[in-house]
Amino acid sequence: KARKMAESEVTVAHDDLDSAEKTIETLNGNLNKQQKAITELQALLDEANKTSDGVKQSLIKSEKKCSSLNSQKNDVEAALEKSERLLKISDADKSELNSQIAALESQKAATESSKKKLEAECHQLRDSIEDLEEEKRAVDVMIQRTTESLNRTQSDLSAEHEARGNQERACQTLTRRIVELESQLEDAETAA
Repeated sequence: KARKMAESEVTVAHDDLDSAEKTIETLNGNLNKQQKAITELQALLDEANKTSDGVKQSLIKSEKKCSSLNSQKNDVEAALEKSERLLKISDADKSELNSQIAALESQKAATESSKKKLEAECHQLRDSIEDLEEEKRAVDVMIQRTTESLNRTQSDLSAEHEARGNQERACQTLTRRIVELESQLEDAETAA
């Protein structure tokens, strides 16, 4: 009777060991999947960081160009004001300064045209800066989401590692129990 009980207990322990080994195999598979997911998420994060850097550089260049255009616009406005003052002075003696007036009017028209062109370019640059800022915000959101996903995956991976360790310890315990039971079985057979 003791032998039968020992054999039954050995069989159950073997079954538990097989189940634990299958669980470890499943956990190993899940672990590989999680590690692959982390690698992919890290690649996405790197790409998002590169895109963000590119957007930042473009934004800095656009802001510098806008500043330069504003400076040119100020220069043009100063030249325009100077031309208008000279035009007012020349009105005092139109008969002698008709040719100079014509030249100044031509210069004024060209200056106003340049001013309008520069204002249009500055407006376009402002729109471009706004678009770049919006794109930067979208990239920042993507980076945040990717980082959060990476953190969750790493947390899941830690849980998988812990579960695997628990299963391995359970397997070791079951193996020791089987050895003990087999020893008891041999003792029982010897006693019989």
